[in-house]
Amino acid sequence: MTTSDKSSVSRLSTLTLWLGIGSIFLCGLPLPLVIIVGIIAIVLEPGREARVRAITGMLVSAACLTPVFMQAPALHRPFIILFAVWLVWCLNRLLMKRWRQFLAVAVIPPAAVAAFLVFALFYTYLERTTDAQLFNADADVHEATFAYHSDRSFTGDGYSIVEYKLPQAIRERFLACDEKLLTEFPQHGSNRNGWSTSYWKRGPFDAAQQKFIGFALGISEPEVSDVRAKVLDALSKPTTFYAFFYKKNDDRVSDIDFFVVDLENNRVYMINSNT
Repeated sequence: MTTSDKSSVSRLSTLTLWLGIGSIFLCGLPLPLVIIVGIIAIVLEPGREARVRAITGMLVSAACLTPVFMQAPALHRPFIILFAVWLVWCLNRLLMKRWRQFLAVAVIPPAAVAAFLVFALFYTYLERTTDAQLFNADADVHEATFAYHSDRSFTGDGYSIVEYKLPQAIRERFLACDEKLLTEFPQHGSNRNGWSTSYWKRGPFDAAQQKFIGFALGISEPEVSDVRAKVLDALSKPTTFYAFFYKKNDDRVSDIDFFVVDLENNRVYMINSNT
């Protein structure tokens, strides 16, 4: 191998390393590309240093994807099987120097997956429920003081509860509570089409709707106990407002988005429970 060839391949292993580092900022999504470049560098570059760079880049990229991957346990086994088959096939085509087949297998499936992820993320962004639709105020709820998210199944079943600081604009809107707020909000995005809505109401919580709060707070994880107690305490006071979206299966609540605005303690609580 000429000095020029070695330099080119060495640049491939360095590129793999930098792509792996870049995956830190992209939650590991470039992993297929990192693996392709890394495999080429490992096969063509005989030097130990280059191989270490390539392997390190691939491991870093895989590690960055792990937190996202672990949120969907139902994907674990099929993902591992498909990924293993894809990787073995890529190595086989590469070692046999069947370049066209290698490029087809190595590029097309990852490109299709990437395109699907981009479409899914963009669709989710467009169809989401905005804070303005929830609170009828020009403000974003973003400063979380507590968050708990359980593992999610492939279909999204799981539990989340987040406590936020109450933005001033939303506080002022609820202090000036009127019929529009109580009869038209919250409104949901199209990702909640088919769900029913219970509009904003002032606390204390209506005992007739106990099954909804029971479903929304029906979690016994120790790390949630404090914030759960805060929500229940807030719902017992007239300085609190609550609303929710929900779905029923027969007469049983199966999914809920539950929202609480606690004016006394300047907190907003958002709860999602899916079964």
